[in-house]
Amino acid sequence: MYGEERTVAGSWGPAKRNKMLLTEAHRTAVKVIRRMQYFVARRKFQQARKPYDVRDVIEQYSQGHLNMMVRIKELQRRLDHSLGKPGLFLPEKGVDKGYYTVGARLIRLEDKVSWMVSENRIHI
Repeated sequence: MYGEERTVAGSWGPAKRNKMLLTEAHRTAVKVIRRMQYFVARRKFQQARKPYDVRDVIEQYSQGHLNMMVRIKELQRRLDHSLGKPGLFLPEKGVDKGYYTVGARLIRLEDKVSWMVSENRIHI
């Protein structure tokens, strides 16, 4: 029976192979699954085409802005820790010798050089 349906190359033709392997229930199931995939893809496409809600855009912008501000604040804190706060080393506020920041070390070095110049230990 199957010998007559074979092609010259010895394989089944695509139409006859599908008819023999898939029952009507299988074909119906494939159609239903394909139709569901189509509807899901169509819904996703329509949602992608939908204009943005202004509130959502503003909320996302605010969250991004807040995240950026947190990062800037952390960076500023790290800079203040390593360099010292900008107004900390002004002459009228006094110099705290306990700080080990770059700014405090520079002030101490300048004070030492000034002291050495005033004591005539070095000549500039």
